[in-house]
Amino acid sequence: MPLTPTAFSLKDKTGTVDTITMESKTSTIQAVFYGSDTDGNPQQIPVGVDGKSFQITVLAGRIRLQVTVDLNGFPSETVIFHETPNPVVDPLGTLDANPGSLIWDPMIEGV
Repeated sequence: MPLTPTAFSLKDKTGTVDTITMESKTSTIQAVFYGSDTDGNPQQIPVGVDGKSFQITVLAGRIRLQVTVDLNGFPSETVIFHETPNPVVDPLGTLDANPGSLIWDPMIEGV
């Protein structure tokens, strides 16, 4: 089951591994956090070597995904997040970026 956008979250079956890719000409993913470690701290998720993708295993309940994007010095850009291999025409989220960095932070609902 792919990640499915709802009114307030992205929904998928608990335990599913989803690959999310950012479409951007110049921006890269700086950091990704999802869930928490055994001490209750945010769990950092590795970013792919391309700097534009990552994988999460969907956890039970509603848990915030936080993706920090670095614009790499460019003044503005639109970045699109989609689930691989789903096409960009069916995005999970879109951000119009201003200078600096920005955060995409949807709730992921594991059912």
